[in-house]
Amino acid sequence: MKWRKANNTNQGNDVGTKSNVKKVVVMTSFAIVNLLAFSTATIAWFLSSSGNSRISTVSGDMNVSIEKVTAYKYVYPYFGGSNEFVDYNGIGQVKGYVIEDNSINETVSSNVSTISVSMPETAEGRFFDDRPRPYTAHPEKVYVASYLTRFWLLGDETFTGVASNPWSTLTGIPFASFNNPSESNPVAITNVVLAKGAEFILFDSYTINESRCKYLSYNSVTETNPAIVITEDGTLRCLKSGIYSFSYTGTSITISLFPRADDSIIGNNALDPTLINFDFRADHQGFEDEVAYTPTAILNQNTAVILDVELHYKNANPIEAGLKIIRTTNEGDSMYNLENRYENATEHLIGYTGYGDRRALYASDFYCFSPMLTKETNTFATTEEMWEELHKMTDDPSFQKFDNTGEQYYRSFECSIAVKEEDDSIIIPGSLTDSIYHCYITIDYDHTYAQFFMNPNRLGKTYLLDRDFGFRFIGKQHLESDEGGGGA
Repeated sequence: MKWRKANNTNQGNDVGTKSNVKKVVVMTSFAIVNLLAFSTATIAWFLSSSGNSRISTVSGDMNVSIEKVTAYKYVYPYFGGSNEFVDYNGIGQVKGYVIEDNSINETVSSNVSTISVSMPETAEGRFFDDRPRPYTAHPEKVYVASYLTRFWLLGDETFTGVASNPWSTLTGIPFASFNNPSESNPVAITNVVLAKGAEFILFDSYTINESRCKYLSYNSVTETNPAIVITEDGTLRCLKSGIYSFSYTGTSITISLFPRADDSIIGNNALDPTLINFDFRADHQGFEDEVAYTPTAILNQNTAVILDVELHYKNANPIEAGLKIIRTTNEGDSMYNLENRYENATEHLIGYTGYGDRRALYASDFYCFSPMLTKETNTFATTEEMWEELHKMTDDPSFQKFDNTGEQYYRSFECSIAVKEEDDSIIIPGSLTDSIYHCYITIDYDHTYAQFFMNPNRLGKTYLLDRDFGFRFIGKQHLESDEGGGGA
């Protein structure tokens, strides 16, 4: 039996209970596994000629900058006692990951942080709590719900990605090892997603004695301008979003950023066409055909990622907000060159075989996008409310995509942007101070283009999708004469 192995340390869930037969299918079928991920690098997601994360588009008196980007996804849990094998039948939650935040301006020149640590002789003044509790700025108390794991990474809501249960094993990341750490035998964990600004600690549950526990003291960091720093509250803080590894020897913790060319940290959940095929055959005969059922199947697999992009507009005259999606691939690299495109049953039948033979396809050929704009005062009150409204079937008219079916290869297209409330508008009024808006962009697998993987010769195989597109926020300036109905 083959088990799905997680490609990050996120924890999360599913929609509904499936039969034992379905569980076998989920655990034994690898279908589409993707490398599509969000990046802290400007050139990777938000296209600009500048080399930093603050993007500006200037035309006369118009100026718009991106201040913060948070990515939300539905995260499935691990099987009990594991931090590698994902339980796609479990109940998880939507988590948010800060991938860029311009309010954090510290310089980072080292992606490795070597932190010397010590353990206090006594646990005086340090307690653990046996009840969930509201958010606090730092862990005066930690909540330990399970002793099945010895070492944990516990943190605040930016670290956990959810608003509830910070500094708790309910939202922490467990280590697999129970060993006593040493220089020759450190305890380690890899593929930990750290959001920019997240605060966290390494906690050893073996230090608990009745209602007291010991916290590590973080003494110093060896490197200059490291990605992980020590706070005044005695916690650790991440200054650069990314995927990290941890190694704890008992006297030091080495935290290393995983080297990627695009600084990717998070992507859509894998889409499983084999499960779509099985569900349709077994339980969904009410649909006309498999194509009609696919939007529902994609929704049920919780594959969407939602970007919340905080935009600051400063413009003397009104401007009309716009969003372009731009391909970075050339025509020769795309599915565009396949005869019959998505009906093709003769090419790309092998899929991924290993790092030396990736056979990757490009994400822009298989994805669709749905943007929504709202004022700061009208943003969603909770993550759950946002997910409920924006996570929808991809046959909804709000989803847009590259036209990959015609004779012309499109390098970009401009998305129509919906508004959230009646008093919202894509026309940004003129102002001498910043006007704050949020653009939510839902990204998911397109139900029509995904039919390419429903071919019987491709079911049960792994396909990699490399991200080959980015976003550019644009604006059209409205002059005073535009509003008056006349003028030169």
